[in-house]
Formats: sequence, structure tokens, C-alpha cells
Amino acid sequence: MGTTRLVAAAIVGLLLLAPAGAARAQDGRKPEAEALFKQGKAEMAKGNFDAACRMFRSSQELDPRASTLMNLGACHESAGRLFSAWYAFVEAGKTAERSLDELALAEHAKKRAESLEPRLSSLKITVAPSADVAGLEILRDGKPVLAGQWNNDVFVDGGEYTIVARAPGRTPWTTTVTIANEQEREVLAVPPLAVDAAAPAPAAAAPVVSDAVPAPVAPRPSRARKRAFGALAGGRLLNVDAESTAGHRSYSGGLGPHVALFGQYWVTGGFAVRGELGFAALSTTDQDDSTISAKLVSGGALAEYTFGSGIVQPAVLAGGTLGRVFGDVTNLGTGDGALGSTFPGVMGGLALRIAPAQLRRFQLEAGVRYWEGFGSLSDTFHPTAISGFMFHAGVSTGAGR
Repeated sequence: MGTTRLVAAAIVGLLLLAPAGAARAQDGRKPEAEALFKQGKAEMAKGNFDAACRMFRSSQELDPRASTLMNLGACHESAGRLFSAWYAFVEAGKTAERSLDELALAEHAKKRAESLEPRLSSLKITVAPSADVAGLEILRDGKPVLAGQWNNDVFVDGGEYTIVARAPGRTPWTTTVTIANEQEREVLAVPPLAVDAAAPAPAAAAPVVSDAVPAPVAPRPSRARKRAFGALAGGRLLNVDAESTAGHRSYSGGLGPHVALFGQYWVTGGFAVRGELGFAALSTTDQDDSTISAKLVSGGALAEYTFGSGIVQPAVLAGGTLGRVFGDVTNLGTGDGALGSTFPGVMGGLALRIAPAQLRRFQLEAGVRYWEGFGSLSDTFHPTAISGFMFHAGVSTGAGR
């Protein structure tokens, strides 16, 4: 009985001593962790985010601290890796709750994670029952996508991913998918794999170790190779500076409704080209109660640059327009006339795009433009300039950022 008590006491003593020994070993590397932390801060200040994030991760391995994870999250966010940033803030909150000297960081970390979550992009890999064959394995950049993640949205950093589906006796299927840095909801369907009768028996797959923190993925420019389609509604103001047989006259205040359909393609980064087809009904009156009742149909070829990639995205628009005015001209000094000429013009303006997470791939847009057109509208009415403003608001889809 005495021997049993001695053995139990020895085991308890070893259990008590083991953490203390581990803590002393960890304490011995704190100077290295502090040096890496300072180097990471310096690299981050210079904009070297990849190097800074590596240093913060190494510092965290040597001396786990919530403050280090907070800096790692800020580093990932600055580099555009929003999912990695979100995960670092979540872990920072958990670490802070377990540490008395960093407890105050817990709430701040939670708020940072909550603010990022609506902006995260996701990739859903769908597997239909016909494609779910025995032994099916799906890999994303060489790492397995677990069966529980199939047919579900999985948060990812923005970037390009290689997806492989394979199964014993089947021909492997490979594709690549590009995910935007923010608010992309990409869905990728795995097709049924073709039977490969000549394929050798598959070797046992080596176990894959998954890191807690997702591997860094080089972000691509926002909206690269993205398309959008949408509709706009608003108003168009027409001003006419004209010469007629009755002399020089200016007409202004012609405000009418305007609707348009548009398609847009982002060439790279925030740069895009955009085509529009619009229709507006307009009417103006001069000082002698002479009137122009007109309708304006116009198509616009625009260039756009969108700033940033957040929920609110300001943009600058510039381009050309080709319009046709038609309708009736009344009391211009020579009797009634008809409008019917096509005129070229230029335009420029500002737009504001808003992409709330709850709208998924739909985005709201509002803006204003100033435009100038030049030409002759009829034989009896010769405007030297047609100008005005266009106000618009609308919705687009397919351009998740």
C-alpha cells in the first residue's frame, strides 16, 4: 500500500513539474520573440506585409500573445488576406480571454473579427449525388477539402486556387478558380469523374497536415476579369445653345426621366470599360414660351476607375456618347420644325457603388455626370452645343468585389 502511494505521489509530482519546465523553456525564447515582433512592426511600416506576417507568426510560436495575433491580423488585412486576418483576430480574442494581462484586448479583437466577417469571400464546392463516387477526394491547392465542407460556403482569402477531384479507378478532374478579395460568393460544381479502366490501383494517400492558420495566398487585383450587368434610372437635364433664323437662343431646364441598361467588364484592378444604352424624354421652354419637345436616345462607351475594394466603392467615369434627338420644335421664328439629327459627345462624372453583404452579388450604384454634345438638329434650328447633367441610380449583379 505504501509503495502504491509513493508511485502516485511521483506521478502527480511529474505532472506538476512538466508545465513549469515547459514554461521555463518558453520563457527562455521570449527575447527572440520580442526581436521578431519588433522586426515585424518595422517591415509592416515599410509596406512589406508578407515579411511582416512571417515574423509575427514566428514570434507567436515562440511566445503566444494576443497582442502578437492582433498585429498579425492587421498585417493580413493590409495585404488583402481578409480571411487570414479574421482568423487571427478570432484567435487573439480567445488568447486574450485566457490571459489576465491582455484581457482588455478580448473585446477589441472580437469587434475587429465581426467587422471583417461580412466582407469575407467564400468558395462553395458542390458535389451532386451522381458525382459522389466511392473514395472521392477533393483537394484545394493540394490540401484536402473535407467532406463536411462539400456543398457549403467555406471562407477563403482572395486569389487563384487549383481544385482537383480524384477517386480510385476514375480520371482525375482539375480546374482553377479565381476568388475576389472581398464579398465573392463563388460556386464550383465537381462533375462526375469518368471511369478509367486502365488506371492502376491507387496507392494509399499520405496524411496531410493542416496548419491552424491558412497558408498565405497571393491576392489578385480586385475585380480582375469580372463582369457586371445592370439597370439605371434617373433624370437627364438638357441645355441647348442654338442659332436659328430668329437669332441666337439658349434653352435650359429641360429635365426628364432617363433609364438605361449597361454591361461592364473590369480589365484589371479597378479599371473597367462600360457600355450603356439609355432613353430619356425631355422638354425645354425659352423666354418667349417657345418649346422643344424632344426625346433623347443615347449609348455611352465609358471608362471607369473604382477606388478600393470595400463595401463603399467610389468611382470616376469618363467616355464618349453618341445620341439622337427627335421630336417637335415649336415657334422658333420660322414655324414648326422637326428634330432628327445624331450628335457625338463626351461625358464625365462620379459614381458611388455600395455592396452590402446581405445583397450577396448585387450592388447598388448612384452617380452624376456632365455631358457635352455637338451637332445640328434640323434645317431651321442649328444648335452649336448641347449639354446637361445626368443623375442616375441603379443595381448591378455579377461584379462581386
